[in-house]
Amino acid sequence: MSRRILAATAVAGALALMPIAGSPAQAAPFATQAGGAGLTRTQTVELQSKVDDLIKQYPGSRQVSANKIAAKGFDIVVQAPGQKAGQDLAKPATKLALGCNSGYLCMEVGGTVFNLYACQTWYATNWYGTGEFVNNQSPGTVASFYTDGSGALRWTSTAYEAGHFDATPIGSVRPC
Repeated sequence: MSRRILAATAVAGALALMPIAGSPAQAAPFATQAGGAGLTRTQTVELQSKVDDLIKQYPGSRQVSANKIAAKGFDIVVQAPGQKAGQDLAKPATKLALGCNSGYLCMEVGGTVFNLYACQTWYATNWYGTGEFVNNQSPGTVASFYTDGSGALRWTSTAYEAGHFDATPIGSVRPC
């Protein structure tokens, strides 16, 4: 079973993804989209840096909008500067509950949206505070959330279910 790490760290009171290094070559196609969504040049550069960091962290992932990354088994929508929550700038009217596709477990933690669809264990770090989730998998599919450290089962969600959760701390998630 392959494992992915969804790494995050608290920055300025919000969940941000751990930086690695940027790739300015990928910024150009999405800068216009970010500007069209109302981001300033500085905000666009800051957002692109976060996106570039994630692309480096997840080999094989690719940027599909100004703040969305797609990879095998999941996609991530990064909270853009000035946003209250992670919303795909290609579809700015989309909210988490409406944007969670069939077959996905979607979670918003500190403004960053994680959309998981592969049946495997996903590891997370520094998930604290409250978040929103939508378990939009096949009816009856049970998603399991485990504690940080001991890995004990914290709670489960049976599809279809949506609501809020306490992520203090969630160490790993298994959508199925």
